[in-house]
Amino acid sequence: MVELQFDVPWPPSVNRYWRHGRGRVYLAEPGRHYIELVRQAMPLFHEPWETEHLRLVVMAHPPDRRKRDLDNILKALLDGLEKGSLFRDDSQIKHIEARMLEPVRPKGLVHLIIGVIHEP
Repeated sequence: MVELQFDVPWPPSVNRYWRHGRGRVYLAEPGRHYIELVRQAMPLFHEPWETEHLRLVVMAHPPDRRKRDLDNILKALLDGLEKGSLFRDDSQIKHIEARMLEPVRPKGLVHLIIGVIHEP
């Protein structure tokens, strides 16, 4: 399996990532800022993976020991990777492994491993 490994910043909470107004849902400023941080953290990559099935490993290091739900960070991560052109669409992710690990102060981080799944 071809894979990339890199670290991205800890994502904003789902409550700060999205906003609701005028009958629609839109990306809030913390969400737009996070996507830009993910783009900057990604390794240089020549072109997005187009049709491959992808596997993502998420090793989440929160900024502190407060109680957090692991699944709440996945949407911001996937959006950032997609908008950063790592892959065409987050529906390409066919396998996710995620672990909440020890905090990394002061801001936390998420270590990612992403690669192509070669189906027989």
